[in-house]
Amino acid sequence: MDVWEAIIKRRTVRNFSRVPVEFDKIAMMLEAGTYAPNSGNLQNWKFIVVTDKEIIKDIHNYCLDQVWINTASVLIVVCGLPDLASEKYGIRGERLYTTQNSAAAIENMLLVAETLDLGTAWIGAFDEEKIKNIFSIPENVRAQAIIAVGYADYEAPEKIMQPLDSQIYFNAYGMNVKRLDVALYDYYQRVNEIAKDISNYMGKSNTNAAKVLKEKFEDFKKNVKSLLELK
Repeated sequence: MDVWEAIIKRRTVRNFSRVPVEFDKIAMMLEAGTYAPNSGNLQNWKFIVVTDKEIIKDIHNYCLDQVWINTASVLIVVCGLPDLASEKYGIRGERLYTTQNSAAAIENMLLVAETLDLGTAWIGAFDEEKIKNIFSIPENVRAQAIIAVGYADYEAPEKIMQPLDSQIYFNAYGMNVKRLDVALYDYYQRVNEIAKDISNYMGKSNTNAAKVLKEKFEDFKKNVKSLLELK
């Protein structure tokens, strides 16, 4: 399975079979996490691998009572170390980069799990103080997420995706494909006006130059519309 297939196929699994997960697969997930992009190569994360069944059965009580967590074979608690980021990047490192780094590591782990036929769930809803106490996490370390891991006991449904063109802007926030088409048309109209101005100002003998300018821009507009598949 290549990375594109893993991205497309990955689903959140909220119920797992009783088949135990091989530790070498967990190790591969963890190693993949450490290769995630991170600010300044700080690698300011730690991973707590939870295999104790009694602890796993208890965790749902502190995760908005998501009882299905009990069925996971393994939990991975992803912790961020904000102090390391703060030393180098200040408040932005502490509040943003640490979370971004942890999120990148989590995504790497989820994608590798998919290639290993494992089901996973990224859990962000939990009582952080309770989780810190259960796993003896230091005060200056933050639990960023919990990953539930196991073999899915059902086939996750297809994801309902928003249209791609509704999520992409070009060159400025809010400049989607339709608005870009309008912008190009407005620009084209403006060029026509400029061409007329050039023609009027320079005299009839130079109308050919204005015509050439309009033709070139018309070709440019067609090429851009073709590249962006504008309608």
